[in-house]
Amino acid sequence: MDRGEWFCAEGAAGELRRAGDFRRALSVMEPFVETGWRPALYAKAEILLRAGRRSQEVLDLVRPEDSGRASTTESRHLAEVLGKAGRVDEAIELLVPHLDKSWLLSVLVDITDGQGRDERVLELIAPLADRARQACGDEHRNYAFSDAQELQARVLERAGRADEAIRILGQDIARHRFLAQNTLIAYAELLARHGRLDELRALVGCQDTHSVLDVYAGALRRHGRVEEAEAVMRDAIAADDWVGYRAWLSSMLLAEGRLDDAIVVENPHGNDIETGTVKLPGGQLRPPSANRLDHLSVSQSICFVPGGVTAYHYPGGPCAGSKGNYRVQRGEPAGRAPLQSHLCRLKSSVKSAPLRSRTDRPGC
Repeated sequence: MDRGEWFCAEGAAGELRRAGDFRRALSVMEPFVETGWRPALYAKAEILLRAGRRSQEVLDLVRPEDSGRASTTESRHLAEVLGKAGRVDEAIELLVPHLDKSWLLSVLVDITDGQGRDERVLELIAPLADRARQACGDEHRNYAFSDAQELQARVLERAGRADEAIRILGQDIARHRFLAQNTLIAYAELLARHGRLDELRALVGCQDTHSVLDVYAGALRRHGRVEEAEAVMRDAIAADDWVGYRAWLSSMLLAEGRLDDAIVVENPHGNDIETGTVKLPGGQLRPPSANRLDHLSVSQSICFVPGGVTAYHYPGGPCAGSKGNYRVQRGEPAGRAPLQSHLCRLKSSVKSAPLRSRTDRPGC
């Protein structure tokens, strides 16, 4: 089997499935299913489930031959199919022995969403969240369950216990009992969703502003306080000219129909975006031919643009953008995206503001 053929078939079957043409989607998958290749079996099961066929046939497709020796990945796929087939309790019990693998905790939370099993999930998460809190006091911290507190708050919130989620997570943040910056961001977003703007403003004042200021400004905007959101971000830029602040503000201005203002915010030095020419200190111009990724690693260059696009680029040049993440190879000139290139900005090892890449960073 050619892997290139598989990727084409997988994409075609997915489009047919989303269009509701399940018969043709199955016919595309069938040659791969006949080989017994597990990704094809999972894909067929997904098609059958979308077609409303929640039979034993679907489960048999993905059930390992020896359930007692199923790998963690096999257990995950089977649990997901069980959940979609309405057999949520079986899915939960299948995952329980594997919850020492932290990445399965989010699977547990996802497959039980809206299934009336929140109390059971909270019972399973609680000791793992406690382990994350205790790890903050360890000399050699174990980051394995760094998302457990965030997931605990998420389940409490969806169970109608938002105040409890805010109280518990708020105590952890105040006492610096969290391992990853994601937990801080999750708390800020929780406050924002429930209109707790005063608490959110206080959080901005005592925590990593780079992580949470955009959440506060976004909440202000959603509450109709656009001018206040803009002022907050402009004040932040004046105090700390960080690329993330400019990225967020330019995106907001663009969404408000203020293209010229957005361009000024993202390109304060007046670089020639159309040609890629960059103004250097002292007024010297660097031509676009010099703007190549010859001396930077990919991880050092990140482009921020609105519309769900994140891309890597090189200093001063136009941004090569595509849906999702687009990696520019070393020494390769980046292509251009017309409007998006106006809002490209370079910064080393940062995350975008409204389109944040949530990377773990020590929180305690």
